Amino acid sequence: GTPYVVAPGFPSSKVSVRSYATTTDSWELVGSANFNSGSTAYITQIAVDPLTGEPHVIYTDSGGYLGVVKKFNGTTWVDVGPNVYDDDWYNRHWMTFKPGTSELYVSYNNTATRRGNVVKYNTASSSWDFIGQQDFTAPYPYMHLVFSPITSEPHVAIVDYFNSEKLSVMKYSTTTSLWEYLGNAGFTSTDVSGLLFDFAISPVTNIPYVSYVDDTNGSGISVMKYSTTTSLWEYVGPAGFNGATTTGNIFMAIHPSTGEPYVAFRDALNGNRLTVMKYDSLSSEWVVVGSVAGFSQDQSTAVLIFNPITNEPYVAFTSPNYGYALSVMKINRPDVVTPSPSTSGGTYNNDQSVTLSSATATSTIYYTTDGSTPTTSSTLYSGAITISSVTTLKAIA
Repeated sequence: GTPYVVAPGFPSSKVSVRSYATTTDSWELVGSANFNSGSTAYITQIAVDPLTGEPHVIYTDSGGYLGVVKKFNGTTWVDVGPNVYDDDWYNRHWMTFKPGTSELYVSYNNTATRRGNVVKYNTASSSWDFIGQQDFTAPYPYMHLVFSPITSEPHVAIVDYFNSEKLSVMKYSTTTSLWEYLGNAGFTSTDVSGLLFDFAISPVTNIPYVSYVDDTNGSGISVMKYSTTTSLWEYVGPAGFNGATTTGNIFMAIHPSTGEPYVAFRDALNGNRLTVMKYDSLSSEWVVVGSVAGFSQDQSTAVLIFNPITNEPYVAFTSPNYGYALSVMKINRPDVVTPSPSTSGGTYNNDQSVTLSSATATSTIYYTTDGSTPTTSSTLYSGAITISSVTTLKAIA
């Protein structure tokens, strides 16, 4: 698909949208620049209609602090219905399309009650209609609205003031027409800042994941997933896995074909530059994606997404070295699938001959047998490995 970015510009801080043109290798304006009416726009977000390809943006406009949604109709930016909310400069809205449809949904806080709501745009009446009960959260929630890519059920992850500002996930029930908790409410071990968490649902397994800054584990990043077996939320790999205090937003995305969770964050161990890591199920560890950690030129905070056609991860970020202008990067190597062993872990009476393979035929595999995390400096895999004693085998591609 065509990559789009939206951000307030400098020095005006008004809204502009750009798309990437492969023919010119440049980012070109979509419609007019600075198209919002107020002097400043806050909390800008973009989503693309999966059927028409029309980009939509939502932002808080300083001219009355209005929740405005617009779309580009091929010529100009036009309003999508009335304002979602009025007179609220700090509303943490979230916008997304129901998978495979042109149905547009927004989560936001009610200006009067400060409680959370989800609405859907009604094209017939040009209005925003409530989904489920109104004001269904505690006051002042930070909400991320996400649809299941498989069942198309809407979910929200919230900083839950009913549960000590810990994270909760709620799912809309079409049976009861109510928002209901998914698993245990307030399942994180610590309260969570509204800016320091993200939420995604696997397009492969339909499992929901949350990532957040975990103050009980050195303010590192922890990722949890919902277990349909226990109906509880469980850690994915080690808690606080990046090993350092995390500042700035963290973003998470799930690989479209492998189901592996990825996170992008400011890496305190590498000058607060940008790092992307993914969970490696073979080693049960989080590993760096790409050749190096801290790959941006200076301190950065990024948005992480996957190209739905090529499955390539993209990051969009601002950087002081470029006057806080927006940059976009993607990994410059083919998508590589984590290698898998021919023999499952367990206890055996005889020597085992273990082969390693990756679904990416051209990948190079490296491995260790001492339990350490493998790197490209580890042993190069060239053939079957004989295991004759207790061994912890880990591999990367």
